Amino acid sequence: MNPKGVTSGTYISRSLSFFFDSLKSP
Repeated sequence: MNPKGVTSGTYISRSLSFFFDSLKSP
């Protein structure tokens, strides 16, 4: 298991969630 990869994946997931969230409610 690669901690760095997991952290990177989590960061990307949060970024996408935040991005779509801002799209739903401008």
